[in-house]
Amino acid sequence: MKLSVVAPVLLVAIVGLPCGEYEDIAKRLWQKWKEVEVAVGVTSSNGLIVRLENPETGTWTLLRRVAGLPGLTCVIASGQDWAEYDHRQNCGEVKC
Repeated sequence: MKLSVVAPVLLVAIVGLPCGEYEDIAKRLWQKWKEVEVAVGVTSSNGLIVRLENPETGTWTLLRRVAGLPGLTCVIASGQDWAEYDHRQNCGEVKC
């Protein structure tokens, strides 16, 4: 299903987030920030959270791919210097 040009604009007004086709958003993030997909997770509503990152500059963007609307994606956060933690290092007596 291809979203119309109007649909993403309406979604921005409704949800307050920039939304559009996943391919278009990912392409713009590559062109402007050289960010690539580095992680993905499934939400409880069967949508996807996708993290894009430029490992050289440290910029990152989180996208939410909406379940039930193929291709519809919204930018939910962006920033600088994402940090990964190895939670297993500090488990103590807790099984990790």
